Amino acid sequence: DQTVRVWDVEHRQSLCCGHDHTGSIKSVATRADSPHLVVTAGRDGQILLWDTRAASARPTLTPVLRIENAHGNRVDRRKRPRLNSHKSVTSVHFLPWQHALASAGASDCKIKFWDLRTAGCAEQLCDIDATPAGAPSDARTRGFCCLDVDEKNLRLLGGTTGGQIHIYDLMRPSLGAIHTLEGHSSDTFYVKAVMSPDGRYVASGSSDKIAYVWDVQRPSAPPVRLVGHGGEVTTLDFCRAHDDRLALALATCSDDGT
Repeated sequence: DQTVRVWDVEHRQSLCCGHDHTGSIKSVATRADSPHLVVTAGRDGQILLWDTRAASARPTLTPVLRIENAHGNRVDRRKRPRLNSHKSVTSVHFLPWQHALASAGASDCKIKFWDLRTAGCAEQLCDIDATPAGAPSDARTRGFCCLDVDEKNLRLLGGTTGGQIHIYDLMRPSLGAIHTLEGHSSDTFYVKAVMSPDGRYVASGSSDKIAYVWDVQRPSAPPVRLVGHGGEVTTLDFCRAHDDRLALALATCSDDGT
């Protein structure tokens, strides 16, 4: 319904709601050290930053920062705007540096880094372009479908719809991918990938009904295949509990309803 809501989980009540997106919301992220800050990204090409502390004052949230057309083509204001001038933002992720945010685009094949400190707007710091070298300018690009950062804040993961997962050095992202993991099938933007808490492993869903796990220290080795689902494996995550017995526990979700 194109809204973002803050919930009281204990009482199962919606505390407040934001209505500023004009397309379905594709990604939501929070900061561990500032849980009142929430960022959302949507099919309308917008990235919105919300401060949930306002929930106690009024039932309707208003974004404190807005990035429009974050991954779209530049629009010539002298011409009639086209319906596809805004490109979907598929993923957002707060970065370890304060006030920094990463976003991924559905069609421009870029990860962008933003400085959120400017009041009312954001400044783009840099971007990572994963367009293959030598690709013709009119070639169909493979967009990013997910982002993740390891808990040591050393590596950035970017999964694409082309069946590739790129790993970047978060301190030097402009140098390009240090590893590219392949072997799975990613035909839709619903297929996600994540890093294990220690950054050693990467797990990904797949359109072929299998979940895959790579050892980042052996990126050229074939991934481990986890078979059992009857539909596209979309979302998954490693256990974050501080329990050695669950260090490599992995939960997966699929279109088969399990």
